Amino acid sequence: MPGLELLNEILMMYPQTQMVFRRYRFDAFEVDTRIGLLRQDGAAVPLQEIPFRFLVALLEHPGELRSRDELRNEIWPADVNLDFEGALRTAVHKVRQALGDSSQLPRYIETLPGRGFRFLGEVVAEIPDPSPTPHETQLPIRLRKRFPLWTAAALLTGMGAL
Repeated sequence: MPGLELLNEILMMYPQTQMVFRRYRFDAFEVDTRIGLLRQDGAAVPLQEIPFRFLVALLEHPGELRSRDELRNEIWPADVNLDFEGALRTAVHKVRQALGDSSQLPRYIETLPGRGFRFLGEVVAEIPDPSPTPHETQLPIRLRKRFPLWTAAALLTGMGAL
C-alpha cells in the first residue's frame, strides 16, 4: 500500500518517533509512556506533560544520578527559552505532589543539591503489548508534540488524491 510506505519513510526521517514504549511499575504506581499516563492503584493521577517527562527520565535510570543538564536536554527542546531552574523546580514539585512524596523525607525523588536528582524506589520496567486497548488510542505525549497525527493523515490523504 503506497500510503503506508510513505508513512514509514516519514517515520524514518523523524527518528525520535521510533520509541520503545515502556510501562514502569513501582509500589502502587504505574507509568505508561505510550499514553502518557500515571496511575495509582489503577486510577489515573493527573500529571502535566513536563512533570511526566521528568518522572520518566528518572524511571529510565532508577538509582542513578540524573544531572540537571541531562534532564534539561532530555525534557526541554534546545530552542526553548525559559527559566530552567524555575521550570525544573515546578516539575519536581508536581511529581512529588502526584506521588505523595516529600523533599524532607524522600521516598521516590531524591534531590542531590547542585548535582541533580535520583529515583529511589525499586522500578520494574516492561515493554507492553503494542496493540492499544480501547482507552489507550491517543498518541503518547512525546509523539504528539514532535509528529502530530494530522501530519501523517494529511500526507496519506494527499497520496490518495494522486
